[in-house]
Amino acid sequence: MQTFKNTLNLTLLTDLGGINLLGEPAGVDSFDGLWERSMAMSVEGMMVNVASIEDLLSMKRAANRQKDQNHILELEALKKLKDAVSSEG
Repeated sequence: MQTFKNTLNLTLLTDLGGINLLGEPAGVDSFDGLWERSMAMSVEGMMVNVASIEDLLSMKRAANRQKDQNHILELEALKKLKDAVSSEG
């Protein structure tokens, strides 16, 4: 158990894909801020809170990893769709 206490970031592989657990994610203000802006979503029948698109973009940009570059493009496209739907409603 001591290993987990000393670990800030952890990636777990699940049947649904990888999940990143970030103790101190770069690019955002705080866990409380992330939680307030998060969205509740159903995943395999279980409700989970997921970081907002804006926060995901901030974290991906702050990490600045090569593997995040395509994710950033996809998240920007999702944000445009979300903004367009919001402006129509």
